[in-house]
Amino acid sequence: MDFFENNLKVLSSRAPEMAREVEAVEIPERLSVSISRSGSPVPRLDNILIHSAYYPEKESEKFAAKISPGPGDTVVVFGFGFGYHLESLASSGARIIVVEPSAMIVKAAMQSRDLRALLGKTDLISPERFDPVAAKIDYQKAFWMDHEPSVRIDRAVRDNIAGPFMARIIAKRKQYKIMVVGPVYGGTTTTARSCVNALKSLGFTVEFLDNTIHRQEYFRISDVTGYKPHENALKKNYSDFLGEAVVARAHHIQPDIILSIAQAPLAPGAIDRLKALGAPVVFWFVEDYTTLSYWKAVAPHYDYFFCIQKGGFLEKLAEAGAPYAGYLPQAADTSIHRPVELTGAEKEEYGSDISFMGAGYPNRRRFFSGLLDMSLKIWGTEWDLLTPVGRRVVNQNQRIEPEEYVKIFNTARINLNLHSSLTHPGVDPLGDFINPRTYEIAACGGFQLVDRRDYMAETFKIGDEMVTFSDIDDLREKISFYLAHPEKRERIAADSRRRVLREHTFVHRMARMINIVSDNDHEKIERAREKRRGINNVDSILSRTDNPGLIEFLEKFKGERQLSLSKVMEAISEGEGDLTRPESLFIIIDQILSTHQGEEI
Repeated sequence: MDFFENNLKVLSSRAPEMAREVEAVEIPERLSVSISRSGSPVPRLDNILIHSAYYPEKESEKFAAKISPGPGDTVVVFGFGFGYHLESLASSGARIIVVEPSAMIVKAAMQSRDLRALLGKTDLISPERFDPVAAKIDYQKAFWMDHEPSVRIDRAVRDNIAGPFMARIIAKRKQYKIMVVGPVYGGTTTTARSCVNALKSLGFTVEFLDNTIHRQEYFRISDVTGYKPHENALKKNYSDFLGEAVVARAHHIQPDIILSIAQAPLAPGAIDRLKALGAPVVFWFVEDYTTLSYWKAVAPHYDYFFCIQKGGFLEKLAEAGAPYAGYLPQAADTSIHRPVELTGAEKEEYGSDISFMGAGYPNRRRFFSGLLDMSLKIWGTEWDLLTPVGRRVVNQNQRIEPEEYVKIFNTARINLNLHSSLTHPGVDPLGDFINPRTYEIAACGGFQLVDRRDYMAETFKIGDEMVTFSDIDDLREKISFYLAHPEKRERIAADSRRRVLREHTFVHRMARMINIVSDNDHEKIERAREKRRGINNVDSILSRTDNPGLIEFLEKFKGERQLSLSKVMEAISEGEGDLTRPESLFIIIDQILSTHQGEEI
């Protein structure tokens, strides 16, 4: 029986793009199909059996029993397999969305089984097409389910989709308020704003303390005195003042989670006072720990310490007393870093064969002197404009906002990306972390040549999604090659952009951070909320009273988080028999308030 053609008709009517992919894909030898003990076909990919070798049909009821969805609900399942686990779920009345990364597994399933009924009841999509669908889901009524064999095959793909999905459920159901504390100045200011953008995109309420409004006052301190000890003391006092202002603001708005970005004006004392409010206090250290050492002083005070370096640094954080230390690399903000349409005048202004955007660190000043015979444009700040390299700086050290430098990334034929270093004259042989520029250029669809870094090969496919250089000769050779091969530049840039959108956005990073904090501290967050709700919380009242009459009366309201007088009066009016003492007292209170409504009593 030719199952495939009949199945393909159904899939084509519901998901034509997926159907075309399935029809075109070849099934490799590593994907095999055998017959189970019950006589049904089951697939195996390499050493992973995707369904039971005995009775795969029994998987359906077991899988559906994990949740109880109904009409109006949305269930997202990772992994289609051969569909056995989905059959009962598909009859629940809920919308069933199945994310399947492997078109070849779907094709093998459609060749082996009559799946017309199942395909007609489910929305089968690839991971690349999930984002537009996810944006329309009601997360108050959403569920995520994993088909475990499918997760074992594509865990990284699953995590990149499930992370934002789970965070959106938290945002919708828990309605966390998150306070983000930004720095006074420096490159991490853009990171802070991107965190805010991503958290809002996930559905959270965000309070942003943008300390850049204090930048001018902070730097004016240098004009007060030329005596360095006095200047340093004044800057410390000013930073301490800003830190206390953060504590005061947090006390006022009562956030559920507090996120501090590297260089935010929070000394250990201020961090401890923030923790006393009951909210988890999180730090994202987006700096090189070998260059900036202040992490040692603050690490023991934060509840969570996320950083862009791992290995030895995570060990050092544990030794320093950090309660939690985790790796969280930089990312792209897709609300800013994206392909843009430019006018002819903008292309002329921002375009070039070779472009670099960034600050004039010593290694960059020296390294780029080896490219002065090429068509190089430089943009950024802190360059020595009187040197041959400095004379290539187009913007004359004027600050460029992200909305402007994305135009550079979009128009340059080759974007150079050399990580900063204070200790090496060119490419840092010990460089590990990946700077934000790598993700930003890729998200814009720009082509880049970036210096080799320890984490690069685990983040991008070298040669296919990213091209690296090791020294000036290697860079010059690759500049010449890729200028001569625009089609290769375009293919690599497109693949690089797809990789970033799939795995390396601020939405991914913030989702991972919030999921970790919520998993570990959701009870702590709820306790702090209960404390803030005060005496109107019924369970709180019950825990504090030994009055039998009041306990008996309030039992009917158990679980109410905000008890109002109107609810009490409604319950009394529906009661029968003589009034109890608590009921009589509530009636008296209601009468007094009604009589004096609008007056001060």
